[in-house]
Amino acid sequence: GEVESAEQHMRDWAREIAGALSVGLIPTITKSALPQVLPDYTERLPNVDIRVVEAYSGTLTDWVVSGELDFAIVTEPPNQEGLVLRALSAEPLALITGPKSGYTHLAPVRMPDDIPPIKLIIPSLQHSLRGLIERHIRVGDIAVERLLEMDGLFGALEFIHNSDWSGILPVSTVIGDMASGKFVVNPIVKPSMMIEYYLIHQTQRPLDRASRELVDSLETVLKNSAAEWSSWQKNAGTAKRQAAE
Repeated sequence: GEVESAEQHMRDWAREIAGALSVGLIPTITKSALPQVLPDYTERLPNVDIRVVEAYSGTLTDWVVSGELDFAIVTEPPNQEGLVLRALSAEPLALITGPKSGYTHLAPVRMPDDIPPIKLIIPSLQHSLRGLIERHIRVGDIAVERLLEMDGLFGALEFIHNSDWSGILPVSTVIGDMASGKFVVNPIVKPSMMIEYYLIHQTQRPLDRASRELVDSLETVLKNSAAEWSSWQKNAGTAKRQAAE
């Protein structure tokens, strides 16, 4: 039938895409978006040999400039000539704590008014998120009891889960754990903090079909995560209003 014919056409088209692909991703993307995309991508494009490298935005930018990577997804727009830059998605940062925090899951917080000084895990200076958080600490938007520098997103999240330490992270980092009870996630309404994701590649190396397929899939998942976060917030607000009636 027509459906079977269309499916066969897509399979034939996918087999025509072949080659090697080197991709650079920041840790947030490798934890949240990549696992949702990679199984289908590798099945649909069996003739593409893919290499994924995880690093922070500055390092990934350097590797794109040097030609080591075909493209990268970063969080801070690089000031580099010869690079194509395209915004993919944006999402807010949230306060992430473990069950020991005692905070109400999904309750909006205004910092520092609603939250006493926190024990905060921050990434190293290589991470663009570090500069954003430190700026808010310096002006008094975030009150801190202690700071702990830790690179390694998975390790930081496990530490948060098992302790009274906190993280300020993109919501997509924990969107898959929202219903598990593993983390308490609080939207930060003051100060408002957003993070943007950008695709970068060399001007002289336009994305090939294999790259475009992967970028499109990652972009879709990132936007879906942002929509899912909005849905979680909306449902939490509805439940709170109903409880008050």
